[in-house]
Amino acid sequence: MSKVLEEMSRAILNRERHLFILSGNIFDFVRVGSKDNKNYFRFLDYLKDVTKDKYQNLVTYNPFFGITIARGKKEEIVRAMNVGGDVSGSDDDLEDDNSSEKYKEVTFYLDPLPSIKIVHNLIHSDKVKNSIIVLDYTEALIATNSIEPKKNIIRIALQEWAMDERIHDNGNAIILLTRDVNDLDKSILDRCGCVFVGRIPKPNEKERREFVREMGVPEDVANIFAKTSSGVSLKEISRMVGASKDKNSLDEMLSICFSEKQRILSEEYGDVLTVMNTRLGFEAVGGFEKQIAKLKTVAQHMRAGNTSVVPQGIMFMGPPGTGKTLLAEAFAKEAGVNFIKPSDIKSMWVGESEKRMSKFIDALRDLAPVVVFIDEFDQNQAQRGSFDGDSGVSKALLKKMLEVMSDTSLRGRVLWIFASNRPDLIDPAIKRPGRCDLRIPFLPPDADQLAKICNVAFVQYPDMKVEEKINWKPYAGTAKEKHYTGADMIEVIRRAWEHAWDENRKVITAEDLEWGIRDYRTQKTDGKEIAKMTLLAINECSSLNLLPDNFKEVSQECQSKLRTEKE
Repeated sequence: MSKVLEEMSRAILNRERHLFILSGNIFDFVRVGSKDNKNYFRFLDYLKDVTKDKYQNLVTYNPFFGITIARGKKEEIVRAMNVGGDVSGSDDDLEDDNSSEKYKEVTFYLDPLPSIKIVHNLIHSDKVKNSIIVLDYTEALIATNSIEPKKNIIRIALQEWAMDERIHDNGNAIILLTRDVNDLDKSILDRCGCVFVGRIPKPNEKERREFVREMGVPEDVANIFAKTSSGVSLKEISRMVGASKDKNSLDEMLSICFSEKQRILSEEYGDVLTVMNTRLGFEAVGGFEKQIAKLKTVAQHMRAGNTSVVPQGIMFMGPPGTGKTLLAEAFAKEAGVNFIKPSDIKSMWVGESEKRMSKFIDALRDLAPVVVFIDEFDQNQAQRGSFDGDSGVSKALLKKMLEVMSDTSLRGRVLWIFASNRPDLIDPAIKRPGRCDLRIPFLPPDADQLAKICNVAFVQYPDMKVEEKINWKPYAGTAKEKHYTGADMIEVIRRAWEHAWDENRKVITAEDLEWGIRDYRTQKTDGKEIAKMTLLAINECSSLNLLPDNFKEVSQECQSKLRTEKE
């Protein structure tokens, strides 16, 4: 059972609060019991069982099903509600049937506003006490931006309940269930002593592994399946395992998991992030031996759970086309974690940007362990103190992001990777240790690195073939003279492959490569700007061991070029 649910249950039984707001994974199974004797319940069934000795009455409201008296004396409850008219259902007392452990129920259908009014009557009644009222899909009752009179009245009612001590004095408790707590009005979330606000997270790896094993999946398959199913609820995992014809087949289980997980996460978090497929690993990256060696070590620590030695964040710095995005993807695959890219959080609607940022942060906690990759970060984040022209929204989002980046409880579970051509434009508060511990330079490749990049091109494009006798060094030397980046070299080889097909050849020959180098025209770049980006990457690097052996010479060349351009 999640700690949030344990805290809520304790607070309800001890009558510490009278208004409880639960969000997040509220429709999942609740795991209850000892290590050797665990059972899984729906939330409402769990609530019925855990409160049966302290609360005589249990009433629920769902916008679709209406009001349900799930436990208690029907006539007394209806009288306290002051409903008026007939109510369908049995006249028997609605008490726990110990023989069958099932509850009889009476349901009557009412629109939201009348329902809230009669619930209000019940929780303030002096004749019927010790009642729990559960409002399901609360966000549907009070849309934050709604101007509908009925929803405004309901919002006011909930605001009043949050501060109404009479509800507590009558021994009553109200539970509001919502997918996203940010959909509720902030005044309802007033953190006074009367209100409990908690978010139920998605199951962690250990919980997923135990659940899958109890469904009859072999331990070796369950271990891998549990790692790949992060961000997925137990109910969804139950459907995945049920859809598998052979629970012993790892390939079948993972195939179902990948396809279903992509759909589930897209539906749930698609407006704030994208989960990327990590197709390529370190074998697809040429050169950058020092960078790869360091990132391999970090990936190993993430897999092993050695969180204290994992950086809070990493910054990739250097000119365009030097392999920053490719290496970030390769790292995520090596670490075996989710690789996500945030969507544009900002919105034109008042309060919507902050709401989406909160949802994004909740998603990170659900998907952990996860790598968050933000490309061209200098374009996305302005420094504090600069004019943003959006009434302070950008500053508020930056403040929230800084808080999450420095949250040490997420170290080793949420790893931020930023890529930037101009790290000097990024707020120093982001680059400081404790938020971005590791800053790695990506400099323009030399001839040897370009030759290695040529070899890995065929990992990135496995359908391409090349003559075995090809010597890459002459082509790499020519590419260096033309100031090609790694991305340029990959494109030259891809064009050579295209030329080979045009000439009815199934392999790339020296003739095709020569044609590709003659034909390709690299994007026109400002040599001064490239030199500046290279120098920034060297100067902002956080570790001497990550700099190339000739970094002093490279730095002097860049400085000389900048001086020449200036003159």
